[in-house]
Parts: sequence; C-alpha cells; structure tokens
Amino acid sequence: MEEVTCRVVLDTAEPSSEHFQGYLDGASIEWSAVGNFGNYVQVEYTGTRRALETMIKKHFSTNDRTHDQSLIDGIVPVDSTMEKVDRDKLIELLVESAIDMYSDEKSYEVVEEVVGMLRDGVRGYVNESDEALLAEASSNYVNDDGDLADYDWDPTDDAVFRIFAKYKFPNVLCKVCGGKGEDCGECRGSGLFGQVLKSKYSNPSTPSCEAGELWNA
Repeated sequence: MEEVTCRVVLDTAEPSSEHFQGYLDGASIEWSAVGNFGNYVQVEYTGTRRALETMIKKHFSTNDRTHDQSLIDGIVPVDSTMEKVDRDKLIELLVESAIDMYSDEKSYEVVEEVVGMLRDGVRGYVNESDEALLAEASSNYVNDDGDLADYDWDPTDDAVFRIFAKYKFPNVLCKVCGGKGEDCGECRGSGLFGQVLKSKYSNPSTPSCEAGELWNA
C-alpha cells in the first residue's frame, strides 16, 4: 500500500541552508512558506508521515516530549478536510473498536503492540485519508445502497456516528446541539433533526421499538 502524502505546518526559519535542503531532498520532503511573521515564517512540509516524523525528531526537537509530540500530532493527510479534533477522535474510537477482540485473550504487551500498529503503522489509521476513515465507520450505518440504514440504537451514545454523520449525512444531526442531545430543547434529547428521543432510552423498562422506528417516527 502506498503511503498517503501528509503535511505539517511548523513555525521555523525558512529552510534555506544547503545542509537542510539536502536533507529535505533526500527524504523527498517538499516545503513552501505559508506565512511571514518577521522573526520566523510558517512553513508547510509535505511528505510521508514517517519522513515528516523523522524530520521533526531530527531537526525540530526541543527535548520537551509534550512539545515535540504536539508537532507530530499536527501531521495530517494533505487532502484532509475533517476538523483535526474530529479526525483524532475518530481514529481513537476506531482503534478502540478494533482491539476489542484482543483485550481478553492477549497479554498487555501484545495489545499495546497491536494498538501501535493499528494507529501508527504504515497501514495504520493515522495514514488513512478522511474518506477511508469515514468508510471504515460507515459499515455500521450505511446499507448496500449507500443510504443511511434504519437501525435502532441511541445516537446520543454513539460518538462515531456523530462524527460520521457530521461529514457524510450532516442533515441528520440536530442543528442546535450537533447530535449530542444533551439538554437540547430543539431535539429533546434525540440528537437528530426533527426527531424526539424514544422513551426506551430514558426508561430501560420500556420495550425496544422496531428497527427503523427511530428514523420514521
């Protein structure tokens, strides 16, 4: 699988030295200044995630682990249009879902290794495009025709659905609370546009409604 081209914007002096330019050429990293602020410029670097991470650790490290990690966390695919907080949360949730099968059977070390590969490996979620991440999430919500499936579940308790719907089916979510449903007078708890939270979600003793009732009520 070809690695996705990523980008990161760093505050730095313009990379004009022959030594650094030679390093960028050797790592197949391109750069362009995107802002000038007097003593420094903002430079956007593009390349594979591995190349950009190595560049940051080698040339931009401050020996402050938190600061260095914040620079690495700024790396995103060049075609990413999702808000970074949504993309990061979706990756976190997809990884959590994917490792459930290992948690009861494998040692902590194995699970930790699996988590690292799922998130940061060459084929890990951090290297996937927005569309690939949303497609991974869509399996729970979209039918074979590409339409939102009529499933019966509590949307206010499904963070993956809220992120997925925000970018793929934005008209489904309540415009006031964005799908959270918390203390919202507009959707009265459902998180969905034009829908009311079924009593089954606030009263556990209430029998479950039929599939599709949530959307078609």
